[in-house]
Formats: sequence, C-alpha cells, structure tokens
Amino acid sequence: MVQLMVSLPRQRLHLQMSGMRQVLLCYRVTTRYLAQDDQMQKFIQYHGAQACCSHISSIHLVVSVDFVSHETSFALLAPEFDFYTAQARNFDQFMYENDDFLILVAAGNSGEAGSNSVGSPATGKNVLSVGAHHSSGSSNPRGSLGPSYVSSFSSRGPTSDGRTKPDIVAVGQSVLSAGALPDSVGECDPSNGKIPDANGKNDGLLSLQGTSMATPVVAGTAALIRQYFEEGYYPTGVKGENAALSPSGALMKAILMNGAQFLTGGVDNGARGVSSVEPYDNNQNFGHLSLQNSLYLPGKTNVQLTVFDREVVNDGQSNTYEVTIDASNGCTSDNLSVTL
Repeated sequence: MVQLMVSLPRQRLHLQMSGMRQVLLCYRVTTRYLAQDDQMQKFIQYHGAQACCSHISSIHLVVSVDFVSHETSFALLAPEFDFYTAQARNFDQFMYENDDFLILVAAGNSGEAGSNSVGSPATGKNVLSVGAHHSSGSSNPRGSLGPSYVSSFSSRGPTSDGRTKPDIVAVGQSVLSAGALPDSVGECDPSNGKIPDANGKNDGLLSLQGTSMATPVVAGTAALIRQYFEEGYYPTGVKGENAALSPSGALMKAILMNGAQFLTGGVDNGARGVSSVEPYDNNQNFGHLSLQNSLYLPGKTNVQLTVFDREVVNDGQSNTYEVTIDASNGCTSDNLSVTL
C-alpha cells in the first residue's frame, strides 16, 4: 500500500486571463469510436513500446471523428519563441473552461537554433506540446540515427519562465500521410505500389518530417485513451466490464506523459553531431510516446493504472490517496510512477 499526499500552499500565483481573441477549431461530433475491440488491443501491442513506424500518421485521418480534442500545427510569420504569449494564455484558458478538451501543439522546427526555440502556443501550461524523434523502417532516409534520437529540427526548451518543453516527443521523420489529389477520384494509393522515399511523394502518399508530423501521432493516441475510458475498459482492462468515464483533458495529458519512455540515444544536432539526452531535459522531457506503458490490458501491456480525475485540492489543503500496487497480469515495472 502506498500513500500519496497532494497539497497546495496557501499562497498561489493568480493569472489574469482574458477571453478568447482567436477562434479555435473545436469539434464535438456525435460519438463514432475509432477502433474495434481487437483493433484497440492490436494497436496498443504493436505500436506501444516504440511508436516509430512511419505509417502511424494515418491515424490523423480519424482524429476529428470522435473525441473532444484538437491538434494544432501551424507556422507563424514571426515566431514568438519561448515566451508565454497571449495566444498561449488563450489556449490554456480554453482548456480550463472546457475541461474535457485537450489541445496538442507542435513544438516547432527550430531545434537547430538550440535552446529556447519552442514557439507559442506550444509554450502553454495546459496544452501538450510535442517534439519529434527519428523514425525507422524502409522509408527512413539513409544515415538516420534511429528512433532513440531526438530530431535535429525539433524545437527545445526551456520557456522564458523556466519551464521544460516540449512535454513529450513522437516519431516525426519520414512519416507517411495522405497527399491531396484534388483532381483525382477514387483511391489515392500509389499506382506502382511503392512507398515514397523520405520526404518524397508518390501519387496520394506523402512523406514529410516535422513536429507537425509527430503531433497527429499523439493526437490519435489521445483518441484511443478517451475511447478506453468511455468504453469501460478502466480499471480492469476489459471492455464494458466497468462504468463508462469521460476523462478530462488534464487526465489524458497526464496518462500520455506518465507512460512516455526516455530516449537514450542522444540529440541529433545536424552538422554539429550528437549530444547527450537526459530524462526530463529540454530535448525530450518525459520521453517518447508509448501507449503500451500508458494503459492497462491484462497480459498485454506493461503497467497497471490507477487514476484520480477532477479532484479538488484547495489552498492549504492536503489530500491523501491510497494505492495498492498489483504486479500481476502483465505489470512488468518495478517502479511506481505518479504524474499530477
């Protein structure tokens, strides 16, 4: 039995939040689940330990079908690096006022500029900012270092107020996605059946790199996490065996970060070579996406899971939680990991 104590000091920093000054593309579509029962288990098993296969980005095609979440990847003409801007504040405010909504933001592609290169709104506090690591597989470029290395372009923290960023990293090099063919009708797969080379295109398939490729991978995974709770998998890991839950965006963020695994290879700095990478640093922070270490399926994943969602801890108050550690049915870790 482990006791966890969560407390808040009597003095807190209060931020003055303004209303939204920009329109967010928010969607709450009638529920249509993303994966069937066996697909859920196969995805977690196949893509869990190393989410580095280049075709994972196909999930981006269904992200907007089901869950209250939003993934944003865009470029600013004049990037505001490392600052907590009004834009970042507005994103945070929206998540605070809509607590089931999770916004994921690409960290940026200015990593070769070094530290303090994460752009707004990825500097937000409530949002989940996503960096990129190398890929693997047949479409990988020659000379790639492999999935244990942070990509050279992946923007790096800290923020101007000292917070580590990005939050996690995901595969962002040689990622295949749909390439628009506006004048064609029918299937978009290459007529010759060949996957495009790195950063190339073949008919309706496109290979690209960037944190904007990594972010949809995480967004699709967040969709599966929401489905896991809404279909009654938690806590036994069996569909329909438990009450359906509607997880908050903060809980989904915590699960993604808690299950992430540290990269051990290093940081690709392009022509400047490779530097070391450390847990919780400003290159990888919590590490690479790993669904197999985030959710519990009996005998199929590496963790057991206990969550506390929408708990209230007032100023000066302490809440104590008791957690029983059960190492059976596939829990392979010797460590207790807690993410608030």
